[in-house]
Formats: sequence, C-alpha cells, structure tokens
Amino acid sequence: MRFHTVIHTRRQGPGDAPAAFADQMRDNLIRMCIHMRKNSASTIMLLNELPDGVHATVMRVVSSSANVDTVALRRLAELGFIPGEPVQLLRRGPGGREPLAVLIGDTMFGLRLLEAQCIEVDVQTQAA
Repeated sequence: MRFHTVIHTRRQGPGDAPAAFADQMRDNLIRMCIHMRKNSASTIMLLNELPDGVHATVMRVVSSSANVDTVALRRLAELGFIPGEPVQLLRRGPGGREPLAVLIGDTMFGLRLLEAQCIEVDVQTQAA
C-alpha cells in the first residue's frame, strides 16, 4: 500500500504575518542605507587611481583593454579580488608606476598597472 503526501500551499496575503515581517525588514534596510549614505560619501575609482595607503572595497573586476582576457580576470578573482573584499594600495614601484603593492585580505600582491586598471574600488570617506 502506498501513501501519497499532498502539500497544500496558500498564497500569503498582505495581512499575513510573514509578508508583514518581510515588509518591515525591507523598510528597516532602506532606512539603514539612507542613514549610512548621510554619514559617508562614496567614491568609485580604479585601483591604480587609489592614493597610497587608502583603504577601499572591491566593487567589480572588468576588462580595461583588449590586452586583458578572461584568463587574467579569472586570475584576479582567484587571488581574492571579488566584490565586497577590502583592499589597500600599499605603495607603488619606482617612479610611481608599477608594480603596485596591494593588500587584499591578509595577503600582499604585486600587480601590474594593466591588472590594477581592471579593478573598480569604492572608497568610503566619513563625513564630518
């Protein structure tokens, strides 16, 4: 003898508790983001434009020229240059060019200028 389990689902209306809870969470998140934007200013730039010693957050990795292929972009992601990761440009090579000493997480890497031009970062500056 076989038993079949039937699962009944019901659409949740606007008066149901889970939907109201989700709306409240969304509203709280929106208020929190507005508060954070009032207290800080954000500047998006390329990693190679970042001043020495400044902390930032990786926004995305994109191809900056025809000389950068998908293998190079994948390599950068494997090194840790993924969205949301904290990054710091420590110093530049002789003449202020390359290589660039970059701290991503707890690891220091030397990047070529062409590689650094592929990484968009978000610099958070606190408003006074």
